[in-house]
Amino acid sequence: MIPSNDSSGATTLRVFLAAAGFAAAGAAFFVANEVEAKAGECEYGTNCPVPEEDGCCPAPKGKVAREFLEQLRKSGKAKGESSKRKKSGDCPEGQTFSLGHCCWFGQTWDKEEGVCGGQAEACPQGYEAVGRGCRKPLAWVASAPTRVEFMRSEVTVAQYNECLMAGGCHPGFHFGKDDNKHCNFGQKNRNDHPMNCVAYGGAAQYCAWIGGRLPTEDLWTAEASNAGTRPYPWGIEPEPGANNTVFKEASTLPVCSKPEGHSISGVCDLSGNVWEWTASTSKEGDAWMVIRGGSWLSTTAESLTVNYRSGQDPNTAWVTTGLRCVR
Repeated sequence: MIPSNDSSGATTLRVFLAAAGFAAAGAAFFVANEVEAKAGECEYGTNCPVPEEDGCCPAPKGKVAREFLEQLRKSGKAKGESSKRKKSGDCPEGQTFSLGHCCWFGQTWDKEEGVCGGQAEACPQGYEAVGRGCRKPLAWVASAPTRVEFMRSEVTVAQYNECLMAGGCHPGFHFGKDDNKHCNFGQKNRNDHPMNCVAYGGAAQYCAWIGGRLPTEDLWTAEASNAGTRPYPWGIEPEPGANNTVFKEASTLPVCSKPEGHSISGVCDLSGNVWEWTASTSKEGDAWMVIRGGSWLSTTAESLTVNYRSGQDPNTAWVTTGLRCVR
């Protein structure tokens, strides 16, 4: 595996469920094996180092027993909605109040599953119907160095929550503010921040839901470096600072808040804010996945260069790691 040399100390910031009474080993919280892919569908996408015979990616390594997931649900740790509401007037346009949560009109809150159940009957203006829920159109950028399209921004809390509400993402793949104060999910006024505290399985599910995939490390590097011609996404200089990247911060910042740090194609936050999952393993035979880009906790310019690599166990969800998709 690739140890993280980032002085952010990311390897010490795994989100464990000690508060819920679980041992550290319980942090391998995947529920992948009880979410089996249906015929003709790929639960974890198709972009992975070693697909199964049907072309679908296998469930990420690591799981928890059904009893553990039930405890998560009972303790409120597995939620498919960004925050519990106390009154119906708090729900956004197009959503309805159900058992203390906001669901799309026509849906009701499923206490057993911890998600909004049923089919959305109508989507508000500016949204499109996807699965059983609704989604705002995403901003895609054509990448000249790679000839694929990148999501302009890292996936936000609001975007990931749409996947949860539509049933495209399983609620057992992420943690929220009740688990760690640095997790953005459920935090007030952080819907436009990058989704963090999400494991590899959740990242792969989200990308598959929007018709994309996680980028390979080569694709990510080609866009970030403009095909190997620059050390930072924005160019050869200046070095990382307050005008071009999110680092040395107390938390993440809203996505695309540093326009001077955009890549050659206009992709935001390829350096800083959150590390990004890729579909590449850290090395042959290693179960860890490569993450790229540095984070809000990074403290060195080196960790924000386009060639700096780190790795993360796919069975963990860190406060410093998020995701971006390509298609």
